[in-house]
Amino acid sequence: MNFNVYWLLKEEDSENLKYAIENFPPKNFYVGNTKNGKFQRSTIINESLEGRVLVFKNEGDGFLFFIDGYEVYNLNNNEKSFSLRYKLNEKIEEDTKLTNANYFNGDYIEITFSGKIEVEPTVFERAPEVPFYRIKK
Repeated sequence: MNFNVYWLLKEEDSENLKYAIENFPPKNFYVGNTKNGKFQRSTIINESLEGRVLVFKNEGDGFLFFIDGYEVYNLNNNEKSFSLRYKLNEKIEEDTKLTNANYFNGDYIEITFSGKIEVEPTVFERAPEVPFYRIKK
């Protein structure tokens, strides 16, 4: 599957999560694990968020996620920033995926939102000529 991927600034992770949750209806919360050494992810959590409430809380160097008031996942030892992904078909799909990976334990998190969350490049580079992005607000 082809994706457009936009790496966001790590120091804005909390602000980006809050903005996305408040402005774009969350559709799905997925966590998989790649620690088994294969490219396939084993599913840990795969919850529809239709008609449900997703919230998060800053927790040390990561985030606690809650669905309808119940803790469902602790993204701890969070070294990597979130990224936004859009699936490419003939046109960009109207859903946005906010993703992150925990390299310490192999977990991969993906939150799908209704609508396209717009981004803009920053002056900071992830690699030469490859900028980090910021969510347009």
